Amino acid sequence: VVPPLAEPADRAARVRRLLADADVPVDVAGAGERWRAGAIDLEVVWPTRIIRGRGSDPNNASVTLRGTVSGVSVVLGGDLEPAAQAAAVTGPAGSGGLGPVDVVVVPHHGSPRQSPAWAATLRPRIALVTVGRDNDYGHPAPATLDAYARAGAALGRTDLDGDVAVVRLPDASLALARRTVGP
Repeated sequence: VVPPLAEPADRAARVRRLLADADVPVDVAGAGERWRAGAIDLEVVWPTRIIRGRGSDPNNASVTLRGTVSGVSVVLGGDLEPAAQAAAVTGPAGSGGLGPVDVVVVPHHGSPRQSPAWAATLRPRIALVTVGRDNDYGHPAPATLDAYARAGAALGRTDLDGDVAVVRLPDASLALARRTVGP
């Protein structure tokens, strides 16, 4: 599933070639599109429109999914930047937007480019930051981590924690499982 904005053109063309060479079908994401596989239900919630000139156009067109896995609500925000995050949490008129969720994968690896409304509106119980150790970008940003802490989220970070998983405990609460790898 790819975003509707095929930019930058050279990279989009390369991805399409690689997918075609591997016989992988391509579907351009459309808001409202849904898939179900076993206990997993996913819905495309963004992009509902293309936002230009307010940060990275391709990042703001990231496919964003809301899902449930065995009753646990999840939002996966891709590389969304502030303009698209703010638009996605409010949603189209009358939709109510994205509400509180159990788990969020923090957009753009926890970069400093975050809408204040994103973490505050989603109020996740668990926030996952997928980021490489000692990356050149300085991700995740301290202000981003603070926003999730203020929202009440437990943080799982792949740069510090290694593999992370969300697990349901016998009392039905959620917890983070971590498996640190390497030094």
